[in-house]
Amino acid sequence: MPLGHLPKINSLLQNDAPKNEDKVIYLTKNEIDNLDKILSKSKLIESSILSEVTNEAQSKKESLLDLLIDKKILSKEDLGKAIAKYYDIDYVNLLDNPPEKEDFYKLPYPFRKSYSAIIYKESQNSLNIVTANPSSTAILSKIKTLFPDKKIKISYGFFDHIKSLEEKYKTTLKNRLEDIYKSTGDVVKMFEEIVKEAVLLRASDIHFDPREHVVDLRFRIDGLLNNISEIPKEYHLNILNAVKVQANMKADEHFKPQDGVVLLNMEGEPVDLRISIVPTHDGENIVVRILSEYIFDFSFSNLGLDKKAEELIIRTSKKPFGMILLTGPTGSGKTTTLYSLVRQVNNKDLKITTIEDPVEYKIAGVTQIQVNEVTNLTFAKGLRAVLRQDSDIILVGEIRDAETAEIAVSSALTGHLLFSTFHSNDASTVIPRLLDMKIEPFLLASTLELIIAQRLVRKICDVCKYSYTPNISEIKENHPGFERYLKDTDILYKGKGCENCNNLGYKGRIAIFEIIHISKEIEKIILKNPTSNDIWNIASKQGSTSLLQDGIKKVLQGITALDELARVVQPPEPEEGHTSISQSSS
Repeated sequence: MPLGHLPKINSLLQNDAPKNEDKVIYLTKNEIDNLDKILSKSKLIESSILSEVTNEAQSKKESLLDLLIDKKILSKEDLGKAIAKYYDIDYVNLLDNPPEKEDFYKLPYPFRKSYSAIIYKESQNSLNIVTANPSSTAILSKIKTLFPDKKIKISYGFFDHIKSLEEKYKTTLKNRLEDIYKSTGDVVKMFEEIVKEAVLLRASDIHFDPREHVVDLRFRIDGLLNNISEIPKEYHLNILNAVKVQANMKADEHFKPQDGVVLLNMEGEPVDLRISIVPTHDGENIVVRILSEYIFDFSFSNLGLDKKAEELIIRTSKKPFGMILLTGPTGSGKTTTLYSLVRQVNNKDLKITTIEDPVEYKIAGVTQIQVNEVTNLTFAKGLRAVLRQDSDIILVGEIRDAETAEIAVSSALTGHLLFSTFHSNDASTVIPRLLDMKIEPFLLASTLELIIAQRLVRKICDVCKYSYTPNISEIKENHPGFERYLKDTDILYKGKGCENCNNLGYKGRIAIFEIIHISKEIEKIILKNPTSNDIWNIASKQGSTSLLQDGIKKVLQGITALDELARVVQPPEPEEGHTSISQSSS
């Protein structure tokens, strides 16, 4: 791949460095675009030779840098010095003159990765920062924030050299825990090290699963559990006791489930941990839910909605009363969508009140109520109380029972806009289920405005994504039913697995949606006790797309892979009209 087509270094989307590092050097797009100016300023190459090779590169449509290296006109060392001179800074060969490991790790990994920068040397009053992206003004300002009393010097180093140091100095989580345990025995620090690793990998949950002789440490990343390490039971018992103390649990209670909260500060960022401890045959099982801001990306435009669906939801959310319901199994992203919707409508002219279990993220300007079974503050009782609080918009975390459903419908009828979640397989099943809860059909028809069903699918890693042409017969064999939605001329995508995605081939998640707008026709059929198929037949004719159809669209767009979609949804049988959902999606 010609170097001129490599992405910017500060996006850090490079694959692993090639073995022949004299052939390919990672540069920023800015350096590629200005290579002739860089080399001219350095006077490393005679202008006539540089002009001749530049013309040859243009005529052959090849990279200028590749040609210079092929012809042995330029070495990597010379190039490093030339780039440094172009920016009027020093060049550091990090492989020949590596920094001390202690200095290297003084900048947190997320910073090193985001800015491709490391601390090379530190003295009492100054810092020497080596970066592969010296044109970035953000690096200097960020460093000054971290080290306000230091004089900062910026030097240039190659990205692949920095990456090599990462590999050289990298230690496994298990080894880091061993070092902490042997050197200080600080079990709180050990727990924080585990949380730090989980946050780095963008995990939503940490599982300590005790076995007979060891404890399995697993992280839930993008919805799936990943084995991270095995840790000795000795570590687990010490961490368990430390967590109980931090979460205000009973340290001497080993036979009853306990829940608690731990608040940590991870390098300036607050991390809210919800702790659940349950006794098992082999010891106490700990599950840590991480409620960090990276878990909830509240940008409404990033949820995965197409423009038409987004406009429909925004338009409906501006109505003065009515009910918008989100449905899907646990872990389908309903809370994120609800929070995004609240943020979308939130303004100082409205009073918004939420009733949640738990309050997973605080939103400025919104009154948030935590359900508390101990004090008998249930969803139903909380909702009754909120109706007397003169709220414009009410968010109920979940409609779990007939009482809550009845109050929710009544509140939507009496001048409130209500958002809530509901458990059902798809959007069209919501209405029959609510009718089964003895909600009066005419009340439901008068209040329900929008039903949104969703599931989460993993996104293909942008770094290691590659395209391929599908083999329809293989698809029919491996994922029966999907062949009806694809052609052998389609282009599909997968991820190979790389450092950027922890060798999973996926990074991040996006939702697939099924949205039913309650039209006049659907209002009429609600009065006749309809089946889910009756409702879907009308909705599909009015333009609603199923979860499967939205998923296929995202497969063809290269957002997710066919294997991933098949994990979450199942195509209907040919005679059926709607998509059934695989239970594995939860």
